[in-house]
Amino acid sequence: TINSADVIVHTIGTLFDTSVTHRVKPGGPGTYEQVNRDTLASLLDVLEKPKKIIYVSSAGHPPFLSRYLRAKHEAEQLLLKS
Repeated sequence: TINSADVIVHTIGTLFDTSVTHRVKPGGPGTYEQVNRDTLASLLDVLEKPKKIIYVSSAGHPPFLSRYLRAKHEAEQLLLKS
């Protein structure tokens, strides 16, 4: 199980979300918020004790993808607060 791991590497993310490809509202299934941020929140919720977590984030984004970077940074904040 995830709780028996010594280290967790979180590489889940999407560059083209469903708000662009299928007109889903931000925060809905397949969006930057759900994939890039909420998957990390779900992981943190199921951990029974603190773990070493490597989170792959981003330092930049194409000009039209500011929500991508915002969701990544929100996930970083969740991790730092956990």
